[in-house]
Amino acid sequence: MKEIFTLDKIFKLVIIFAVLLIAISVFYYHVYFIPQKEQIRLEQQKQEQRVKSEQQCRETGEKIYKGDVEKYKETGGYAFDPQYKFNTKLNKCLYSGGGFIGINFWERFVKDVLTNGNIIYTFNPDVTKSLNESQSKAIDEYWGKHKVLFEE
Repeated sequence: MKEIFTLDKIFKLVIIFAVLLIAISVFYYHVYFIPQKEQIRLEQQKQEQRVKSEQQCRETGEKIYKGDVEKYKETGGYAFDPQYKFNTKLNKCLYSGGGFIGINFWERFVKDVLTNGNIIYTFNPDVTKSLNESQSKAIDEYWGKHKVLFEE
């Protein structure tokens, strides 16, 4: 009876399977493992950049806030608590603040920290009087826009 599997044939099959296994391993490494590792590295870099942007945003915003505190104090008023946010969609550092100017007038704003310009603004010229409909609507619109800017 003739032998179907000779030692020589088995050796060739083992070599073929070994080469195939190595090829599959190399394929997996280059097609799946390296890109996944690179994706994780890029996500970490983005997260680090977001944290750095938030820190710089807060530091710069606090400088503006200190100036606002002095402005309000000079009028006999006071500043509201600030809020800072780096908005990645707008690529802007935002500072939300405001305060009482004197005892009857208050203002609220969101500023671009880089330019110190108002993005949104609202005010109440006399807190001793009731708001009219347009003033009330303007304040509601302000808070709606504020929520969108700071939610992200």
